Amino acid sequence: EDGIRDVAVTGVQTCALPISANLERVDVIILSLAKDDISFERTQRCIDSYLKSPLVTRVYVVESNKQLERQYSGNKVELIIPNEEFNYNRFYNIALERCTSEFVMGPNNDLIIHENCIENLVKEFDNNQKIDSLCPIDKKWHRHSKMYLPSDNKVYFGYETSLHMFGCVFICRRSIF
Repeated sequence: EDGIRDVAVTGVQTCALPISANLERVDVIILSLAKDDISFERTQRCIDSYLKSPLVTRVYVVESNKQLERQYSGNKVELIIPNEEFNYNRFYNIALERCTSEFVMGPNNDLIIHENCIENLVKEFDNNQKIDSLCPIDKKWHRHSKMYLPSDNKVYFGYETSLHMFGCVFICRRSIF
């Protein structure tokens, strides 16, 4: 389905939130280039998947198409169209300056997040205050499905790029910035 990846965190598949939980704890930053209807809809599907989580405070979409004449839907969506030329780090920082939540999540714009994934990630942060960032895994991706990560529902620690640091999505404590 046009390159969209589903991502789930290892661990419990459901996450019951305590009644006293502060529900809005995650800001999401998505960098986008909506050059046509297909790429616009791809980003919208990504946004929609994140908006399903009660933990999401806001979704910031930093759009590179300066002539975009459409608005992404969702009452928690803020569209940002910088006047400057695209620069990944600069565009990310523009949105990061607006973030107020405890956690910041940065998915690629073609990523569809599984139900309860965000809740499971935040649960891992709550259970281990020493964790500053996490990357959910994609069991359909060859490095995650074969020999590298067993299916034992544990959190694995490390810094190896594209194994422990899965580039299409991450979540971290905003305090590290």
